[in-house]
Amino acid sequence: MNATAEVLDKDSVKVTVTATPEEVDRAISKAYADIAAKVQIPGFRKGKVPRAVLEANIGRPTVLAQASEDLVSLVFPDAIEQLALIPAEPAEVDDIDVVTQGEEFVFTATVNKRPELTLSSADGLTVSVEPIAADEGQIDSQIEYLRDRFAQLEPVEDRGIEPRDFAVISFTGYVDGEPYENNVVAAYLYELGRGQMPSEFDEALLGAHAGDEVIAEFPIPETSSQPSVVGKLARFEISVSEVKTKVLPEVDDEFAGSVGGFETVEVLRANIRERLETSKEEARTKTIEIESRKALAERLEGELPELIVTDRRNEMFADLERNLAEQDVDFDQYLKLMRVTAADVEVDLRKQAEKAVAQDFALEALFRDKELELGADALDEELARMAATYEMEPDKVRETFTQRGMLPIIRLELMHRAAVAWLFENVEVVDKVAEPTPEAAPEAEVPSDTAEPTEPAESTEEDA
Repeated sequence: MNATAEVLDKDSVKVTVTATPEEVDRAISKAYADIAAKVQIPGFRKGKVPRAVLEANIGRPTVLAQASEDLVSLVFPDAIEQLALIPAEPAEVDDIDVVTQGEEFVFTATVNKRPELTLSSADGLTVSVEPIAADEGQIDSQIEYLRDRFAQLEPVEDRGIEPRDFAVISFTGYVDGEPYENNVVAAYLYELGRGQMPSEFDEALLGAHAGDEVIAEFPIPETSSQPSVVGKLARFEISVSEVKTKVLPEVDDEFAGSVGGFETVEVLRANIRERLETSKEEARTKTIEIESRKALAERLEGELPELIVTDRRNEMFADLERNLAEQDVDFDQYLKLMRVTAADVEVDLRKQAEKAVAQDFALEALFRDKELELGADALDEELARMAATYEMEPDKVRETFTQRGMLPIIRLELMHRAAVAWLFENVEVVDKVAEPTPEAAPEAEVPSDTAEPTEPAESTEEDA
């Protein structure tokens, strides 16, 4: 197979492909075999029908027409790869003739190339990222998290319930005066202020003592998982058995030993500092890439191709639906939980798609602007890596990806990686100025609060 390209304009080329007589003959033989495996002719088993019989029943022109289509599908991806073209959309193949056994076969196609946008400048890029060093406020924040994690709940007898207290409660729930399924909950440890129930539920408990009974009434909010009850009156008859408050431990050497076997508070703080800085260093590399790509995209000049933006938006929506399905949440439930409309999601995905596509085109413009190159073996090495991942032979991976038209996409990804590597070497990275207020620790390695919701409370909240 041989391929040539004629430039039509800055974004399109005319590709002429010439298949060899040997390729033509193989395509014809394959067409006969494929048709023989599908047709049912009396007196012959599928796949065992002689050519003469096939021609008598379905006609030689039918076989040659299929061979022509098969040959185009087979050699055109190779032509795109040979010419190192990156199509922006599926190519338009011109009307094709029928192959003739033992002769060359020539066809043409118009390929709309991926546009080559430009940068206003690729130099002088600066990005700001969080410093690696952990400050005292971040360490204090992690210490407070640990204090909360190892806090004790102690009974309260001399006062009523206050915000953030815990209460052991039992209650019976009604919707518009009628009981619902699983409407009775007994001896549940409830923490005020965590949003497990609507705020009216918490307000009804404030000031109550052990032994008191209170009533909470409120319209069921739109966030309920059951649309049929939204707006109806929920009523809860609540009995308070105990009132408890969270008592935080003192930060001393005993505390340091209990949270991780550290000899002193100083050793604990040193350990937290080390963990925070390791985590921040790992995040810093990714942040530099993200911020560099954003900064570069701001210098992109030219109009983004609508088709490519739309395709990226569709990919993002498909990812969203797939993630929701994994959580057994449908799209309508997602809209309700997030308190957004389908139009809001569409606008947001569109913006995300535009930003992602702009960053890709900016990397490609940088690759050209700085005259970066892919090594001669770059594509082969990437295919070998993918073959190892998929546990396939490299030649089979190349064949599969070629026929699917994916080699240009892989080459594009390699260009992006080369451009990102250039950014890491040339972008100026400066530390952000520390905020005056302490930041929360970026990573907590201990479980959440001691009063994690249990199943009865979850089912009650959903019913309400």
